[in-house]
Amino acid sequence: MMRIFKFVFSAVAVFLGATFSSPSVSAHENLHPLHGGRIIEVQSQHFELTPTDGALDLYLSDHGDRPISADGAEAKAALVLDGKKIETILKPAGSNKLSGAVPGAPSSAVIAKSVVIVTVQMNGKTVMGKFGVGH
Repeated sequence: MMRIFKFVFSAVAVFLGATFSSPSVSAHENLHPLHGGRIIEVQSQHFELTPTDGALDLYLSDHGDRPISADGAEAKAALVLDGKKIETILKPAGSNKLSGAVPGAPSSAVIAKSVVIVTVQMNGKTVMGKFGVGH
């Protein structure tokens, strides 16, 4: 009888531990771009990078996809195109949007295939995020 009790207790403990300790969905599966770009989560904020021909737009939103004001914010984007590191400054260009021209005016398709690192300064804080090729 004691062996059965220990077996049942162990099975229940393993089941409960697996149920409550494992995440049900990864963070990337919950992110849905609102502007057709690549999206990442950085410190409970969503950054959506949307390339256009010769420019980058970065949309800011909170964890609930509510827009975060871009007023007073500034960002620097660094990307590698054709083996060359290119940097551009993104400035407020709408309620929750930062935008900037990319030197050399590459097409949006070329930019979309590049790794982009953004450094955003807002509200006295600096936040960095990396958009990989698959984001």
